[in-house]
Amino acid sequence: MNNFNSGKERFVYYLEIQGSNRNKFYLQSGVSNGALDKKTGLTEATILKIFEIYPDISLDWLLLGIGEMNRQPQPDPGTAQAMIDKISELSAKLALLEKENQELKEKLKYASAKIHKAVNTSL
Repeated sequence: MNNFNSGKERFVYYLEIQGSNRNKFYLQSGVSNGALDKKTGLTEATILKIFEIYPDISLDWLLLGIGEMNRQPQPDPGTAQAMIDKISELSAKLALLEKENQELKEKLKYASAKIHKAVNTSL
């Protein structure tokens, strides 16, 4: 695990992982050259530019060094609701199948007992 002292160090590392560099970032963002080299922390404007260009970067990781470098995708609320609906539908089907399974077990037990009785009487 890499130990970084600042958000700037983490961001420069992120750029390397992305196959980019400071100069490309400066050109893309309009942030002044050398902004990532200064000893001061990341400015709010720079953070906004970073997130605008790299929306997948985790701000917790960038600013605090916590968690993963990339944000974890959040499910679309519509997709989440569709999944909840599907789970409810499957749960209802499961309940019906369990009931049917229990009924079939009882029928099988009854038929088995009947066959067993018939075999024993004929002997």
